[in-house]
Amino acid sequence: MHLIKSLLKVLNHPLNRNTKFKTFFILLWWKINQLFFKIPAIIEIAPNRKCICKPESSFGSLIVYTNRPEYLEMRLTELLLNTDSTFLDVGAGIGDFSLIASSKITTGKIFAFEPSEEPLSTLMENIAINFLEKKIKVIDEVASNKVGTIKFNEESVSEVSHIETGENGVVKKTTTLDKVIENNKLTTVDLIKIDVEGAESLVIEGLEKSFESKLIKALIIELNSNASQFNSSKVKLAKKLINHNFKVYVINDESLTKFKPNNVDENETINVLAVHKSFEKKSLLNQFLS
Repeated sequence: MHLIKSLLKVLNHPLNRNTKFKTFFILLWWKINQLFFKIPAIIEIAPNRKCICKPESSFGSLIVYTNRPEYLEMRLTELLLNTDSTFLDVGAGIGDFSLIASSKITTGKIFAFEPSEEPLSTLMENIAINFLEKKIKVIDEVASNKVGTIKFNEESVSEVSHIETGENGVVKKTTTLDKVIENNKLTTVDLIKIDVEGAESLVIEGLEKSFESKLIKALIIELNSNASQFNSSKVKLAKKLINHNFKVYVINDESLTKFKPNNVDENETINVLAVHKSFEKKSLLNQFLS
Protein backbone atom coordinates (compact mmCIF):
# COMPACT_ATOMS: atom_id res chain seq x y z
CA MET A 1 0.00 0.00 0.00
CA HIS A 2 2.85 2.38 0.87
CA LEU A 3 4.48 1.75 -2.52
CA ILE A 4 1.23 2.48 -4.34
CA LYS A 5 0.76 5.76 -2.41
CA SER A 6 4.35 6.77 -3.17
CA LEU A 7 3.88 5.98 -6.87
CA LEU A 8 0.66 7.97 -7.07
CA LYS A 9 2.30 10.91 -5.32
CA VAL A 10 5.12 10.93 -7.87
CA LEU A 11 2.77 10.58 -10.84
CA ASN A 12 0.50 13.36 -9.54
CA HIS A 13 3.34 15.75 -8.74
CA PRO A 14 2.65 19.17 -10.34
CA LEU A 15 5.53 18.71 -12.79
CA ASN A 16 4.50 15.15 -13.75
CA ARG A 17 0.76 15.38 -14.28
CA ASN A 18 1.03 15.74 -18.03
CA THR A 19 3.85 13.22 -18.44
CA LYS A 20 2.75 10.31 -16.28
CA PHE A 21 3.71 7.64 -18.82
CA LYS A 22 7.21 9.07 -19.19
CA THR A 23 7.54 9.50 -15.42
CA PHE A 24 6.59 5.87 -14.82
CA PHE A 25 9.39 4.66 -17.09
CA ILE A 26 11.89 7.06 -15.47
CA LEU A 27 10.92 5.62 -12.10
CA LEU A 28 11.23 2.06 -13.41
CA TRP A 29 14.65 2.74 -14.94
CA TRP A 30 15.90 4.38 -11.74
CA LYS A 31 14.83 1.38 -9.64
CA ILE A 32 16.74 -0.92 -12.02
CA ASN A 33 19.70 1.44 -11.90
CA GLN A 34 19.67 1.41 -8.10
CA LEU A 35 19.77 -2.36 -8.05
CA PHE A 36 22.29 -3.11 -10.79
CA PHE A 37 24.18 -0.17 -12.33
CA LYS A 38 24.30 2.47 -9.57
CA ILE A 39 24.98 5.31 -12.01
CA PRO A 40 24.42 8.85 -10.69
CA ALA A 41 21.98 11.07 -12.59
CA ILE A 42 22.55 14.75 -13.31
CA ILE A 43 19.30 16.75 -13.22
CA GLU A 44 18.84 20.40 -14.13
CA ILE A 45 17.04 21.59 -11.01
CA ALA A 46 17.11 25.30 -11.95
CA PRO A 47 18.26 27.28 -15.00
CA ASN A 48 21.94 26.42 -15.56
CA ARG A 49 22.08 24.53 -12.27
CA LYS A 50 22.88 20.81 -12.35
CA CYS A 51 22.27 18.51 -9.39
CA ILE A 52 24.08 15.19 -9.00
CA CYS A 53 21.62 12.56 -7.74
CA LYS A 54 23.15 9.33 -6.50
CA PRO A 55 21.22 6.02 -6.44
CA GLU A 56 21.76 5.61 -2.70
CA SER A 57 20.23 9.02 -1.95
CA SER A 58 16.51 8.92 -1.18
CA PHE A 59 16.07 12.64 -1.79
CA GLY A 60 18.25 12.46 -4.90
CA SER A 61 15.87 9.79 -6.19
CA LEU A 62 12.91 12.12 -5.64
CA ILE A 63 14.69 14.78 -7.71
CA VAL A 64 15.10 12.22 -10.49
CA TYR A 65 11.38 11.41 -10.34
CA THR A 66 9.97 14.92 -9.97
CA ASN A 67 12.79 17.45 -10.60
CA ARG A 68 11.54 19.44 -7.60
CA PRO A 69 10.26 17.19 -4.79
CA GLU A 70 9.28 20.08 -2.52
CA TYR A 71 7.58 21.90 -5.32
CA LEU A 72 6.01 24.93 -3.64
CA GLU A 73 8.84 25.34 -1.12
CA MET A 74 11.29 25.54 -4.01
CA ARG A 75 9.05 27.90 -5.97
CA LEU A 76 8.73 30.17 -2.95
CA THR A 77 12.52 30.17 -2.58
CA GLU A 78 12.80 31.58 -6.09
CA LEU A 79 10.13 34.19 -5.48
CA LEU A 80 11.48 35.41 -2.15
CA LEU A 81 15.04 35.94 -3.32
CA ASN A 82 16.61 38.74 -5.36
CA THR A 83 20.01 39.08 -7.02
CA ASP A 84 21.49 40.63 -3.86
CA SER A 85 19.72 38.43 -1.29
CA THR A 86 21.22 36.45 1.58
CA PHE A 87 20.05 32.84 1.98
CA LEU A 88 20.80 30.40 4.80
CA ASP A 89 20.23 26.73 3.94
CA VAL A 90 20.16 24.83 7.24
CA GLY A 91 20.20 21.11 6.63
CA ALA A 92 21.31 21.64 3.04
CA GLY A 93 21.55 17.95 2.18
CA ILE A 94 22.88 17.49 -1.33
CA GLY A 95 22.35 21.20 -2.03
CA ASP A 96 19.08 21.35 -3.97
CA PHE A 97 17.78 24.52 -2.29
CA SER A 98 21.20 26.18 -2.43
CA LEU A 99 21.43 25.46 -6.15
CA ILE A 100 17.99 26.95 -6.75
CA ALA A 101 18.90 29.99 -4.65
CA SER A 102 22.14 30.44 -6.59
CA SER A 103 20.18 30.69 -9.83
CA LYS A 104 18.60 33.89 -8.43
CA ILE A 105 21.37 35.33 -6.26
CA THR A 106 24.25 36.90 -8.19
CA THR A 107 25.75 39.47 -5.82
CA GLY A 108 24.31 38.22 -2.53
CA LYS A 109 25.42 35.43 -0.20
CA ILE A 110 24.49 31.78 0.34
CA PHE A 111 25.44 29.74 3.42
CA ALA A 112 24.84 25.98 3.30
CA PHE A 113 24.91 24.12 6.63
CA GLU A 114 25.40 20.35 6.35
CA PRO A 115 27.19 18.27 9.03
CA SER A 116 26.33 14.79 7.69
CA GLU A 117 29.23 13.27 5.76
CA GLU A 118 27.49 11.57 2.83
CA PRO A 119 25.24 14.46 1.70
CA LEU A 120 28.05 16.91 2.47
CA SER A 121 30.25 15.08 -0.06
CA THR A 122 27.54 15.33 -2.74
CA LEU A 123 26.88 18.97 -1.81
CA MET A 124 30.53 19.77 -2.47
CA GLU A 125 30.34 17.94 -5.82
CA ASN A 126 27.23 19.89 -6.79
CA ILE A 127 28.92 23.17 -5.92
CA ALA A 128 31.97 22.16 -7.99
CA ILE A 129 30.13 21.09 -11.16
CA ASN A 130 28.25 24.40 -11.14
CA PHE A 131 31.39 26.46 -10.40
CA LEU A 132 29.77 27.95 -7.30
CA GLU A 133 32.72 27.76 -4.89
CA LYS A 134 32.79 31.54 -4.52
CA LYS A 135 29.03 31.91 -4.19
CA ILE A 136 28.07 29.16 -1.71
CA LYS A 137 29.87 29.02 1.63
CA VAL A 138 29.62 25.56 3.19
CA ILE A 139 29.50 25.25 6.98
CA ASP A 140 29.97 21.63 8.07
CA GLU A 141 28.83 22.27 11.64
CA VAL A 142 25.50 21.57 13.33
CA ALA A 143 23.28 24.63 13.60
CA SER A 144 22.00 24.66 17.17
CA ASN A 145 21.32 26.91 20.16
CA LYS A 146 24.94 27.13 21.33
CA VAL A 147 28.52 27.13 20.14
CA GLY A 148 30.24 23.93 21.25
CA THR A 149 29.74 20.24 20.50
CA ILE A 150 26.82 17.84 20.33
CA LYS A 151 26.13 14.17 19.62
CA PHE A 152 24.98 13.57 16.05
CA ASN A 153 23.46 10.43 14.57
CA GLU A 154 24.62 9.55 11.03
CA GLU A 155 21.71 7.46 9.69
CA SER A 156 22.07 4.96 6.83
CA VAL A 157 19.51 7.10 5.00
CA SER A 158 21.63 10.23 5.17
CA GLU A 159 18.77 12.67 4.61
CA VAL A 160 17.38 11.86 8.06
CA SER A 161 20.64 12.12 10.03
CA HIS A 162 19.95 14.20 13.11
CA ILE A 163 21.04 15.52 16.49
CA GLU A 164 21.11 12.65 18.97
CA THR A 165 19.14 13.08 22.20
CA GLY A 166 20.64 9.96 23.79
CA GLU A 167 24.19 8.76 24.37
CA ASN A 168 24.87 7.39 20.88
CA GLY A 169 26.22 9.25 17.87
CA VAL A 170 29.42 11.00 16.89
CA VAL A 171 30.61 14.32 18.29
CA LYS A 172 30.10 17.29 15.95
CA LYS A 173 30.89 20.96 16.34
CA THR A 174 27.92 23.29 16.75
CA THR A 175 27.33 26.91 15.93
CA THR A 176 24.36 29.25 16.02
CA LEU A 177 22.86 31.21 13.17
CA ASP A 178 23.24 34.35 15.27
CA LYS A 179 26.99 33.68 15.41
CA VAL A 180 27.24 33.13 11.65
CA ILE A 181 25.21 36.26 10.96
CA GLU A 182 27.40 38.27 13.34
CA ASN A 183 30.72 36.87 12.06
CA ASN A 184 29.79 37.59 8.45
CA LYS A 185 28.43 41.06 9.27
CA LEU A 186 25.05 40.32 7.69
CA THR A 187 22.64 43.21 8.04
CA THR A 188 19.65 41.32 6.66
CA VAL A 189 18.73 37.73 5.83
CA ASP A 190 16.08 37.35 3.15
CA LEU A 191 15.32 33.67 3.66
CA ILE A 192 16.29 30.79 5.92
CA LYS A 193 15.38 27.21 5.08
CA ILE A 194 15.46 24.83 8.05
CA ASP A 195 15.23 21.04 7.70
CA VAL A 196 16.85 19.39 10.74
CA GLU A 197 14.67 16.37 11.56
CA GLY A 198 13.03 17.64 14.74
CA ALA A 199 15.70 19.96 16.13
CA GLU A 200 14.07 23.08 14.68
CA SER A 201 13.59 24.53 18.16
CA LEU A 202 17.36 24.51 18.77
CA VAL A 203 18.02 26.34 15.51
CA ILE A 204 15.33 28.91 16.30
CA GLU A 205 16.78 29.45 19.81
CA GLY A 206 20.08 30.25 18.13
CA LEU A 207 18.40 33.07 16.20
CA GLU A 208 17.04 35.13 19.08
CA LYS A 209 19.40 38.10 18.61
CA SER A 210 18.60 38.29 14.90
CA PHE A 211 14.87 38.11 15.61
CA GLU A 212 15.15 40.92 18.14
CA SER A 213 17.12 42.99 15.60
CA LYS A 214 14.50 42.26 12.93
CA LEU A 215 17.16 40.95 10.51
CA ILE A 216 15.14 37.96 9.29
CA LYS A 217 12.56 38.45 6.55
CA ALA A 218 11.27 34.92 5.95
CA LEU A 219 11.78 31.27 6.89
CA ILE A 220 10.75 27.96 5.32
CA ILE A 221 10.77 25.34 8.07
CA GLU A 222 10.04 21.63 8.19
CA LEU A 223 8.20 21.16 11.48
CA ASN A 224 9.10 17.55 12.15
CA SER A 225 7.10 15.08 14.20
CA ASN A 226 10.28 14.42 16.23
CA ALA A 227 10.06 17.90 17.82
CA SER A 228 8.89 16.36 21.12
CA GLN A 229 12.33 14.77 21.56
CA PHE A 230 13.66 18.31 21.94
CA ASN A 231 10.93 19.40 24.38
CA SER A 232 9.16 21.35 21.68
CA SER A 233 6.17 21.12 19.36
CA LYS A 234 4.88 22.59 16.12
CA VAL A 235 2.50 24.87 18.00
CA LYS A 236 5.23 26.17 20.34
CA LEU A 237 7.53 26.97 17.43
CA ALA A 238 4.81 28.66 15.41
CA LYS A 239 3.74 30.77 18.39
CA LYS A 240 7.35 31.84 18.95
CA LEU A 241 7.54 33.03 15.34
CA ILE A 242 4.19 34.79 15.65
CA ASN A 243 5.46 36.56 18.78
CA HIS A 244 8.35 37.86 16.67
CA ASN A 245 5.84 39.42 14.22
CA PHE A 246 5.87 36.67 11.60
CA LYS A 247 2.81 35.44 9.76
CA VAL A 248 2.89 31.65 9.58
CA TYR A 249 1.41 29.60 6.74
CA VAL A 250 1.21 25.86 6.19
CA ILE A 251 2.70 24.87 2.83
CA ASN A 252 0.49 22.42 0.97
CA ASP A 253 1.22 20.87 -2.44
CA GLU A 254 0.42 24.06 -4.37
CA SER A 255 -1.12 26.47 -1.88
CA LEU A 256 -0.66 28.20 1.46
CA THR A 257 -3.11 28.12 4.35
CA LYS A 258 -2.96 30.11 7.57
CA PHE A 259 -1.41 28.18 10.45
CA LYS A 260 -4.13 27.27 12.94
CA PRO A 261 -2.92 25.68 16.20
CA ASN A 262 -6.17 23.77 16.72
CA ASN A 263 -5.74 21.98 13.38
CA VAL A 264 -2.20 20.73 14.05
CA ASP A 265 -1.45 17.02 14.35
CA GLU A 266 1.79 16.77 16.32
CA ASN A 267 2.43 13.29 14.87
CA GLU A 268 2.53 14.63 11.31
CA THR A 269 5.45 16.46 9.70
CA ILE A 270 4.50 19.69 7.91
CA ASN A 271 6.34 22.52 6.18
CA VAL A 272 5.57 26.12 7.03
CA LEU A 273 6.42 29.53 5.64
CA ALA A 274 6.97 32.34 8.14
CA VAL A 275 7.03 35.86 6.66
CA HIS A 276 7.83 38.94 8.72
CA LYS A 277 5.03 41.48 8.61
CA SER A 278 7.41 44.10 7.24
CA PHE A 279 8.60 41.94 4.33
CA GLU A 280 8.01 43.83 1.09
CA LYS A 281 7.43 40.69 -1.00
CA LYS A 282 4.54 39.34 1.03
CA SER A 283 2.11 40.48 -1.68
CA LEU A 284 3.63 37.83 -3.96
CA LEU A 285 2.19 35.16 -1.67
CA ASN A 286 -1.40 36.09 -2.48
CA GLN A 287 -1.36 33.89 -5.58
CA PHE A 288 -0.84 30.82 -3.35
CA LEU A 289 -3.23 31.64 -0.51
CA SER A 290 -6.32 29.48 -0.30
